[in-house]
Amino acid sequence: MSSMTANSEMIASVVGGVRERFLERLGDRCLEIETLMLAIDEQGLQQRLIDEIAGRAHKTAGVAPTLGFEDLGKVALDVEGRLSKPLDADGWADCRQRIETLLDEMELALDMAP
Repeated sequence: MSSMTANSEMIASVVGGVRERFLERLGDRCLEIETLMLAIDEQGLQQRLIDEIAGRAHKTAGVAPTLGFEDLGKVALDVEGRLSKPLDADGWADCRQRIETLLDEMELALDMAP
C-alpha cells in the first residue's frame, strides 16, 4: 500500500469520526433549540434565550458545510444572522419560521446518516 493511499484512508477515517460526532451532537442541539423556542413561546422574548439559539445555529453553520451538509449550513447561518438583530413579536414570528426550517434541515441530516 502506498503512503498516499494510507494517508487518504487515515484522513477519511478522521473525517468520518468528526462527521459521526457532529451528527450525535446535532440530535441534542435540535432538542435544545426546540426547548428554547418553547421557553420563548411561554415566557416571551428574552435575549438570553435568543442568544442560546443563535449560539447553537452558529456552531452548526460553522461545521455543517465542511462535513457535506451545505443546505443545513446556509439555513443555520441565516438563523444566526436574523437572531443577531433586535427582535419584536413580529420579528420573532418570522425568525421562528426560519428556526423551524433549521430544525427540519437538522432532522434531514440525521435521517440521511448511516
